[in-house]
Amino acid sequence: MKTHLPEPSAAAIEHSLKLIEHIKALITKQGPIPFSEYMNQVLYAPGLGYYSGGSHKIGATGDFITAPETSPVFAQCLAAQCRQILAILSNPIILELGAGLGTLAIDLLLELDRSNSLPDEYWVLEPSAELRQRQSIQFEQRAPHLLHKVKWLTALPQKDFSGIILGNEVIDALPVSRFKIANGRIVEMAVSFDGQRFQWAEIEASPLLTSAVEKIQHILGPLPEGFCSEVNLQLSPWLQSVSEHLTQGVMMWIDYGYPRPAYYQASRSEGTLMCYYRHHAHSDPFLYPGLQDITTHVDFSLLAEAGLESGFELSGYINQAMFLINCGLESRLNQQDISEQAKIKQLVSPHHMGESFKVMALSRNIDLALIGFLIMQESHKL
Repeated sequence: MKTHLPEPSAAAIEHSLKLIEHIKALITKQGPIPFSEYMNQVLYAPGLGYYSGGSHKIGATGDFITAPETSPVFAQCLAAQCRQILAILSNPIILELGAGLGTLAIDLLLELDRSNSLPDEYWVLEPSAELRQRQSIQFEQRAPHLLHKVKWLTALPQKDFSGIILGNEVIDALPVSRFKIANGRIVEMAVSFDGQRFQWAEIEASPLLTSAVEKIQHILGPLPEGFCSEVNLQLSPWLQSVSEHLTQGVMMWIDYGYPRPAYYQASRSEGTLMCYYRHHAHSDPFLYPGLQDITTHVDFSLLAEAGLESGFELSGYINQAMFLINCGLESRLNQQDISEQAKIKQLVSPHHMGESFKVMALSRNIDLALIGFLIMQESHKL
């Protein structure tokens, strides 16, 4: 297939073909599969999926770049918020979900170390053995004196703890269900195989998906004919499992997304599904299965509701630019050279990460006015 994207190597194509055969077998057995199942397979199939297959994903040689990779000032500002929370907890722990190359963990701990406010431990939940190795090497090179604080986990902790759960660009990679309004009905978007490549199909929506879309329409009004979007049906149970053992503390979620009214506005009639391959963005999830990232924006209204259902309180919702400014960005900006200042401005520019990325804090058994949300927070938009 001719595309504007770079051509994969022969080894990458071979890897992708193995995943295609795996998914084709599922479709042969049960017919068209819901898009949520397709997304789960192409991202997480053991040894074959995008996040479990071992290829470089982050940075100049990968497919995308994250805020921690853009500038260490991101982690330094986040450390200011963490420091405030850690100060009032006994034996606090920071749990980071999906630490990527380990950049956020390293820069965050280095900054907390400078102010003598380190947590008791820093847990990294990382199922990928290849990424755990990369993270360990990065720590050994950049912060060997902090390695004793780090504990790698392959599954969620099963013991109670107090502290902070961090998720930077985690929720956007959770599998979602796709739906469409067709002839006034809610249908579920599924994936079939035409003999050459995967393609969209329509199936009867599950009761759970129908109920979720009906809720959206009850709140916002009828969605127009042909409207297609996505909803994360697993967000609430997933958040419940992630936060089950956090007895006291704060969950902080940083991601690109919208509140529900903006997410499902009529002009966004194709949803938010996007794919990233070698820093090229496009909307074809069936291209190069296993070699490209597939994401959707976060519905932060749904995330807030999931937090409340899990026994948390909403402590703040704000765009990334104002969060970083509230956490001392301006004073740090003035200490940098011109090239670093340009990188930092990407974090706050409305044309880059500043407006499209949001920060949400959910707290449990903690009464604290979080500094990152003191000015210009947007909870009223949810």
